[in-house]
Amino acid sequence: MLDKSFNAVGLNEILADAGVPKGSFYHYFKSKEAFGVAVVERFVADAADELRSTLGDVSRSPLARLRHWMVTTQESLSASGFRRH
Repeated sequence: MLDKSFNAVGLNEILADAGVPKGSFYHYFKSKEAFGVAVVERFVADAADELRSTLGDVSRSPLARLRHWMVTTQESLSASGFRRH
């Protein structure tokens, strides 16, 4: 999905890459669109957890927390070629 975009990749290609049988997919998701929603929800939840953890680190000053979050976010974006966020 990262290489082609969600709309451009077919469900069969996603399943083949993941090694998941179609029946198993439909056990958990009603459609490709429902899967896409779950992917976005998971990404948002993970990002919120990371943000909460970084900004809630009381061992750093508020400014240091914000700087740390900015640096780690920039590093993550750069490492993925600005394709994962």
